[in-house]
Amino acid sequence: MFKRSGSKLTQAMVLVFLLALFLDVLHLSWGRSLFEATKKLKSDFTARQNELQKQEELIRAVPDPFKAIEDIEKKAEEFKDIEVSKRQVPRLIHMLGRSASERSLNIISIRPRDDIKNTNETLPAGVAKVYVELVMSSSYQLLGEYLADLNKLSVSFII
Repeated sequence: MFKRSGSKLTQAMVLVFLLALFLDVLHLSWGRSLFEATKKLKSDFTARQNELQKQEELIRAVPDPFKAIEDIEKKAEEFKDIEVSKRQVPRLIHMLGRSASERSLNIISIRPRDDIKNTNETLPAGVAKVYVELVMSSSYQLLGEYLADLNKLSVSFII
């Protein structure tokens, strides 16, 4: 009877050894790739978590994003209008000076006025308002003829 229990014990030990060997082979073949995949997924998750945290900080930095976007668009339009008007000033001054020289007017100075602020009226696309100061001396008749010449130019004037 002692032999039988010994053989069962040996069989159990061999079975445990084979099971451990089988599990070790499984671990080496599939388990390692699973652990590597798990490790990669954890690192991806951590990277995405950090990215989301940075984005959340950016979102919290701007309390009202729609108002901020409107402000940016408004400033962009103002800069665009300023740029258009500043590009047209030399052409406008040239046109005013040429018309005055044709009438033999005594022009003392022509200069743009940046200190006058534009009103908040909405102008059509492509239209810009520019303030120009023109100092001259002439007779009323020459002034009237000069103003009539200005009316014939391709630019609209409000005097």
